[in-house]
Amino acid sequence: MSTTTISESAYSDCIKKCMQWNRRMQMQRRQGGPVIDQQTGIILKPTRLHRNSIHRFHPDGPGKVCTYASRSWVKCDKPSADYIELKYFIKSNRSIGDVINTSSAVVTSVVPTDNSLPESPAINQRQLSSIKFEETTEFDEPPEEEIEEASDDDDYSSKKKKGRGRGRGPRKSGVASSTSITSTPKQEIMDTTTSIGNTPEKRFVCQACGAKYKSRPGLNYHKQHIHPDIDNVADPSIPDPVINISTTCDFCGGNKRRNKKTGKAEVLVSCHDCGRSCHPSCCGFTENMFTSFKKFGWQCLECKSCAICGTSDNDDKLLFCDDCDHGFHMYCLKPPLEKAPESDWSCDLCKNEYKKITS
Repeated sequence: MSTTTISESAYSDCIKKCMQWNRRMQMQRRQGGPVIDQQTGIILKPTRLHRNSIHRFHPDGPGKVCTYASRSWVKCDKPSADYIELKYFIKSNRSIGDVINTSSAVVTSVVPTDNSLPESPAINQRQLSSIKFEETTEFDEPPEEEIEEASDDDDYSSKKKKGRGRGRGPRKSGVASSTSITSTPKQEIMDTTTSIGNTPEKRFVCQACGAKYKSRPGLNYHKQHIHPDIDNVADPSIPDPVINISTTCDFCGGNKRRNKKTGKAEVLVSCHDCGRSCHPSCCGFTENMFTSFKKFGWQCLECKSCAICGTSDNDDKLLFCDDCDHGFHMYCLKPPLEKAPESDWSCDLCKNEYKKITS
């Protein structure tokens, strides 16, 4: 037989961990909480058979040493027939349970008013059962010393992965990648209410033909492309005065007096829809882009929309011009494009403006 020897420090560590495990088990037993039997699925509750001396009362008859207070028995409410039937359907088909959970979460988040629709009996029964469980299971908090000694479980806990934030940087021309970020509950509520409510109004109207657009760049492109002979009174490079224009760059945090990256003074380009501002050098704008911004205005990446139809739907089909940075749906172009070109691409207006020939 081969014998293994361990050092004195390792032996003391093993004994200390055994003591911590025994103390934790004894503490859980004293709490007396309900336990779920993994084989049968039955919840085992404490029977309260063991009594302490402080629970004793004087005897109420001959031949008795002491008496204990009787515990009143309360009959549990039976589940309704609808709840039993729904539980059977969910057990037979898991997809039904997923649909119910998702629909109930959306309803509670979108309509958080008092005059909400009445909930189903199944939801009411679940809420009642959760309330009863919270009332019957009152656990005592362990002492601070036991919590500190029970911290050996932290050595075996898995480390959380830190997600890398999405930085804003200059983007290349081509099809706009649909950046799908995990939405917060607030974003889900906003998306749901937007889809349920009315569509956004087309505030920008052409004075010549009456065409309506959702964004100012779409209206400016329409005027330059459809009505080139009509003089536009409004200057498209000036944003709407109702919008709060930011005076700091979103990328470097500087202002028009100082660019924190270059240390020099530089003008700020502001978005016509949200009012965000940035330095042209921070976004990597070219000279043609800056010239186009003075004529047609600028939209940030979050507010980018199609210059022809004025909508931001199907952002994976948006194609960006390398000269004016305007977005165009590939199916809105004439003739429409099936896929994005691999080389540089410019719109018809920029081709005539800058005399560029692209493939």
